[in-house]
Amino acid sequence: MARRHGRQGQVVRSKGQGRRAVLWSPAIFVAIGVAACSPPPSPEDQTAAIRSATATALPDQPAAQFVISGFSRGPAKSSWKVAVGDKHYVCDADELLRLPECKPEA
Repeated sequence: MARRHGRQGQVVRSKGQGRRAVLWSPAIFVAIGVAACSPPPSPEDQTAAIRSATATALPDQPAAQFVISGFSRGPAKSSWKVAVGDKHYVCDADELLRLPECKPEA
């Protein structure tokens, strides 16, 4: 920081070295607005995503026979139940349905 001395030893800042203002581009506001206002997925899209995650976790089961129930999405985890024939599973994954895992229901 360039300093110069004023009268009687005062330190005076040069112009432009005070607080720096953050300049926000209109494009940033548009991007934030679009991200905040994007519509939630349709029920069909959500069901397809859950079915896909379940098929990843249960590759040996026929995906067409999945009966999905009790889906809940939290801030860091999603969970749901799946019935395939006479077998029942409890499944979970992260909030974006990545890394799904299904265990036989006790």
